[in-house]
Amino acid sequence: MTRSSKARVITTLLAVGALVVGCEDRPAVVIEGERVAVAPYFDAPVCAGSVAEFDGMVKSVEHDSGLEGPRLTTFFWGPGAVEHGCSGSAFACARSEKAEVFGLLSSFRHEVAHVVGHRAGRGAAVVEEGFAISHETEKCASVDFSGPVSLRDYLDVTSDEIHASGGAAIGGHFAIYLGRLHGLKRWSELKVLVPPGSSIAELDDAFEVVYGMSLDDAERLWQAEAPHIMCPGQPEPALVWTGEPIVLAHDLDCDDVSTFGPLDQTISYFPSLTDDDILEVMYSRDRLLVPFVDRWAIDFDGPADARAFLRTRSCTASASSNPEQDRELRAGESVVFDIDACEHLILMAAPPDSPARVELRIARAPEGE
Repeated sequence: MTRSSKARVITTLLAVGALVVGCEDRPAVVIEGERVAVAPYFDAPVCAGSVAEFDGMVKSVEHDSGLEGPRLTTFFWGPGAVEHGCSGSAFACARSEKAEVFGLLSSFRHEVAHVVGHRAGRGAAVVEEGFAISHETEKCASVDFSGPVSLRDYLDVTSDEIHASGGAAIGGHFAIYLGRLHGLKRWSELKVLVPPGSSIAELDDAFEVVYGMSLDDAERLWQAEAPHIMCPGQPEPALVWTGEPIVLAHDLDCDDVSTFGPLDQTISYFPSLTDDDILEVMYSRDRLLVPFVDRWAIDFDGPADARAFLRTRSCTASASSNPEQDRELRAGESVVFDIDACEHLILMAAPPDSPARVELRIARAPEGE
């Protein structure tokens, strides 16, 4: 599948004011996939792999939730989208009734979940956020169980207040826990039965109808069994480091669905929102699990201006994400460094002007290096 065959190019120019809501200038759609149209607040090319991935996220949320979203969702992408489309200090937002999402890569699936879920009605804020968080694949929810914790405590919290109050994390953590036991479709049913303004009695009744047990009993089990941090289902890493040499090689081509781009640095964390968050590159993405502490020797090759990015992700209980292990390599560069027992995100990037071959070679560093 190529960008020309599976995505319709609408325009390659940012048409300021082409889409207008009130006095807000917004960019035109530059590429349309099967389920997502991309309207970027930047002028870097949008590669076919990113569009296909957005399409896949919509389909995945629909499958997991049991709900059918709109045929097409518009993704207004970039820091400018957040600045112009969202209120307050939000990192991202959705206008679900218009099937529009504003934000960056790390927020896309969460906001698309709001759009898909809106087709069945909006839930009370704590239930709505539980729905969206439980359909993510990257971020985790943490809860302090040292004191009483219940959905009831946050039932009257508004959408504007839900994140600052801690209610979003509570709803998300509980929804993830229940999803592992019963599947995510039941929370979709709960969302429909507990709209904004619902009373505690209505929440209790709806929960018992959907889950076949009282909210009290479910929350007691949740607090007794669930870990402090819970993460939505994540894809297994394609590679596991065994200590033997490994070569990661990709032929990058922005028109091919195996290539992503541009690089939105929130792929691994929330940054401050500046124009530097969007890099005009095409890139590959590998996830490598390292089950033990080791020392790596890495060589990276590619065309001029090619770069490799190594970012530490989730780690074992005996290790923690160490920003000192994050690396950026230029073509022709070699490094040796200690690596912890973590999952590592490896990106290899090159300018999107023409196809490019990139290659990263990893080996266990010789003794003494």
